[in-house]
Amino acid sequence: MIKKAVILAAGVGSRMGDLTVDTPKCLIDLGGTNSLDYILKCLQECEIDETLIIVGHLREKIRSFIRTRNYKTAVKLVENDFYNYHGCEYSMALSAPHLKNADSAVIVEADLLMPAQYFARVIGSPHENCVLLRNCELNPARSVAACGRGGSVRHFAYDENHIDVFKYIEPGEDVIGESMQMWKFGGAALKHLIEMFEDYLYNIIGEKPDTRNGLFSINRAAAKFPLSPVIIESAEWINLNTLEDVAKGRNASWIKKYL
Repeated sequence: MIKKAVILAAGVGSRMGDLTVDTPKCLIDLGGTNSLDYILKCLQECEIDETLIIVGHLREKIRSFIRTRNYKTAVKLVENDFYNYHGCEYSMALSAPHLKNADSAVIVEADLLMPAQYFARVIGSPHENCVLLRNCELNPARSVAACGRGGSVRHFAYDENHIDVFKYIEPGEDVIGESMQMWKFGGAALKHLIEMFEDYLYNIIGEKPDTRNGLFSINRAAAKFPLSPVIIESAEWINLNTLEDVAKGRNASWIKKYL
């Protein structure tokens, strides 16, 4: 069984100020490590066969960093030349040709930090298609709401304007939890997701900037192949967007495990 992972690491990280002028956000020092190194080690422990890193901003620094490491999982960089022009959906869709021989694929963002056991819960889940959620009160301005019926996730709601996620939750949907932005697809669902990526690349996106986030194709796939929730209670989770988040990362005991 071929298990692959996709790490989205093409963005500029503009909210981090001077920290990302010369350093990709995923390489910001977290007290001797960084988010990319930490995620790769977590994936390695879960016996991922190959990890695709979608790179754009300061990609050569990421390439140079990977050359200094010796991960057990194979690492391949996929270049996004339009990281300043298109949104995260474009980065995610670029993984399509590299996933066609995979039996399962995990998708995670390079700025999301969480204990290693959360990765294991998703990758080792008996469910072929699943998503990592936390059981918490939604923040209307920031949360990605995982919605569905009968306990299965069929739709992710998010407000790109950071005002009110609840207006994007469809009538009759139940909110199952907050998405922690880590998904696993396998079998027919993975093939369908790849088809959605290709449809986006070749039939939907045009020459003009397209700022859609990565939920576009995931929502189209989840509508046909609902995802099982992997729910974490009181989750430790850092979304690396601010200087305060960097400080949290430097103090997290579960990150220090890999120093």
